[in-house]
Amino acid sequence: GSGYAQSAILSPKLNLVLSPHKYLDIFLNSGTGFHSNDARDVILAEQLTTLPRAIGSELGFRMGGGKRLLLSLAAWYLHLEEELVFVGDEGTTEVSGETRRLGVDAEVRIQVANWIWADLDVNLADGRYVNEPEGEDYIALAPRITSQGGVNVLSKLGWEGALRFRYVGDRPANEENSVTASGYFLANLILLLTLDWVPTVFGLQLIAVGFCIYFSYSRKREIRSRTGMSIVLTEKRTGLHLTASRILVPMANPHTQPSLFSI
Repeated sequence: GSGYAQSAILSPKLNLVLSPHKYLDIFLNSGTGFHSNDARDVILAEQLTTLPRAIGSELGFRMGGGKRLLLSLAAWYLHLEEELVFVGDEGTTEVSGETRRLGVDAEVRIQVANWIWADLDVNLADGRYVNEPEGEDYIALAPRITSQGGVNVLSKLGWEGALRFRYVGDRPANEENSVTASGYFLANLILLLTLDWVPTVFGLQLIAVGFCIYFSYSRKREIRSRTGMSIVLTEKRTGLHLTASRILVPMANPHTQPSLFSI
């Protein structure tokens, strides 16, 4: 079907940061927002909220160890007025009710040396429906644990590389958690060589010019070796005019003393 729907929402935010030490920040973030429901659901079911409200908060800290180390840990809460769920059999989405999520996020950033960095993120979460019986309140396909990280290398010689990974753990595939969606682990190895285009182009030009000089010099040496040290001169008079063929005179340096000339 077709139709039209619109909505407006006010989303206040609060951000507080306390720094008891120059290398330590304690933060509290809280606020409201929204997620937009699928337009098809909103039009077909007019009782649905176009912009369901989301309320979230987090409390945590960030700690730095100079320029080489960064640690962060935060506990968070998220409440959704309506949960939007994908329905694979129909290829669409549907609203499935009010939900809440609790979780912890941790991250580490460290510079091992001037040319190597390492990082790690770990995220834990527990998502449940608010108005469903216990044991039947799981959010289908909501991740419980995710992680990513790796090592990055940067060389002064112009090459760089990285070994990265991404992980998603097993998670419930339905509200009763009777079916489990298998997680996965993905690793990537990246190697990159960066060349400055100006020296590269100049170097290619030198190679091309050097090849041309070598080919020309080799060709002239081949001609001189066949002719030897003889000087070949032929004349032919036609009326008052004198014509002559080209003379081949072997020289030591073909670049400064040309060996071919005409009379």
